[in-house]
Amino acid sequence: MQKSLILLGTAPSWDQCKFDTEVWGVNGAYTVKDRVKNFRMDKIFITDRMFSPEGTMHFDINVMNRIGKDFNCEYITLNPIAIGKLKLKSNPYPWDEIVEKFKSIYFSSSICYILAYALWKDYDKISLYGIDMASHKEYYQQKGGVEYWLGRAHERGVETFISEGSVLLIPPTTTPYGHDRKFDMSRIDPYGLLKGSSLYECSTKSPTLLRPVRNSLQ
Repeated sequence: MQKSLILLGTAPSWDQCKFDTEVWGVNGAYTVKDRVKNFRMDKIFITDRMFSPEGTMHFDINVMNRIGKDFNCEYITLNPIAIGKLKLKSNPYPWDEIVEKFKSIYFSSSICYILAYALWKDYDKISLYGIDMASHKEYYQQKGGVEYWLGRAHERGVETFISEGSVLLIPPTTTPYGHDRKFDMSRIDPYGLLKGSSLYECSTKSPTLLRPVRNSLQ
């Protein structure tokens, strides 16, 4: 039987998630709970510290403990989350074991930690929703690490799915290097607002095959 998993982030494509199998999320993913009828959250991974470098508190421990109880959700933390005697009920991330197994410390975001953990636990299928990596900071600082761990998944024969709207595993020009830049302008500009621009010179009427191929990689 296939061991299947959903990784849930908070970017716009999260709403494509069907919550039909085990779900692991980044901190904050639980905030969509009131917008989904069949919401579930089995694990939440926290890699930030309790306070930011500026002294801002990242977490409300009482709220998070309540979420854990309401959904029978396990927290996996890289660092202890506590203020005095108030502590988040959690289990430590197995950093040493995972680094030893995969011989890598390329962790550029929380998603990297979750992907590595899933591979460590031998999951066969991993679906990503709400992990779009489309913002400026994510694209330049975090996208490479997530794609690295997706590559590690592919080399192990793990089936992966990435939701529409994510830019993961898509070249910056949307076309493999060395190929003609052709894309479907109806998907980029459905209302024809850019007609007459140079973009239309290298477009094609047929839908690009990049995303379906990318989504079915194993």
